[in-house]
Amino acid sequence: MKGRSKPEPSGKRRELSERQEKPVSWDAGRTSWQSDTFAAGVLASLRDHVAVIDSSGKIIAVNTAWRDFALNNDARSPAAVLEGANYLDVCRRSTEDGDEYAEKALKGLENVVSHRAGGFSMEYPCSSPDEERWFIMTVVPLRLPGGGCVVSHTNITELKKAERELRQSEQALRSSREEYRMLARRLISADEDARRQLARELHDDLSQRLAVLAMDTGKLIGNQEASRAVTEALKRMQESMNTLAKDMHAIARQLHPSMLDDLGLVDAIETACATFSHHEGLPVQFRSGDVPGSLSPEVSLNLYRIVQEGLNNISKHAGASSVSVSIEAKNDAIHLSIIDDGAGFDRPALDRIRGLGLASMRERVDIMGGALTIESAPNQGTKIRVVVPLSGEQPGRKD
Repeated sequence: MKGRSKPEPSGKRRELSERQEKPVSWDAGRTSWQSDTFAAGVLASLRDHVAVIDSSGKIIAVNTAWRDFALNNDARSPAAVLEGANYLDVCRRSTEDGDEYAEKALKGLENVVSHRAGGFSMEYPCSSPDEERWFIMTVVPLRLPGGGCVVSHTNITELKKAERELRQSEQALRSSREEYRMLARRLISADEDARRQLARELHDDLSQRLAVLAMDTGKLIGNQEASRAVTEALKRMQESMNTLAKDMHAIARQLHPSMLDDLGLVDAIETACATFSHHEGLPVQFRSGDVPGSLSPEVSLNLYRIVQEGLNNISKHAGASSVSVSIEAKNDAIHLSIIDDGAGFDRPALDRIRGLGLASMRERVDIMGGALTIESAPNQGTKIRVVVPLSGEQPGRKD
């Protein structure tokens, strides 16, 4: 049967406590030669080039990797970096040759062995005639009464090559992205030119012809010799032509918003919202604030087209009961938002939906160097937000 342990005498408890608190040395229980053999084995097992240096800078131990590197790469005097040599003197001689890395290494070593620093590391090149090589030098102090430090050199050539390849890949990606932006800008510009030309033809040619036909029809209506039936038919024709002329003007404005040139971006968007509200019977709340009038024509047109496309999507797909559009400048950027309370959609559906003009929105935002975010959920409406920087490398921006 198990019972309580018998209490230890107070002196016994104090002795056990002191044993538990006393730190245990890594070589406890070993003889001197066993400790030396253990330390030598640890050094030899390391792949990095490692040397142990005393407080004066003298090399007192090196591992196999350090020795092999010295013998294979310092044909002039490999002994200068082996046991017995002063490593600080080696660095000093290198600084006399103008080696900036040696100067930095010397300063770091001196700070560690003099206890002015708790450690030091630096990357440096050490290339051979056959290959490019990079190392990282690490210096940590020896926590022994005599002081000193441990110096290790780790080959990081492959890491440096990978970093360079990554930078090259990133540069290639940036170049490809810039080429894409330039192509998208040219395509959008060509599309806008075609729209502008078609709008001009609709307004200047077809609209004028319709106006002449309407006038001629009005003259026929006033002819006293025409029968009542003919007069009524002519009136209907005149009404149809007037309606057609209005529709043609609306199409021309959609193709090329001349009001953007005449009124500016904010007033043009507000007019577009009012027109949408009138046609759709849907209330649109518009808000603007502190939008600079110095925006480039390209940026203004792209922002206007995004609003146009967003309202068009709401008309076709949202089934919304209210819409809000806002544009303002804050934090060195233009912030545009188009929000509705309509049907919305889930995120996976966004990739399946076609014909919503989202690709066009993204292209326009991208060539302006901006960001587009779309938030939506079934029966929770949709929020489209665009942020376009006012500072930095803004494509097409006026200084």
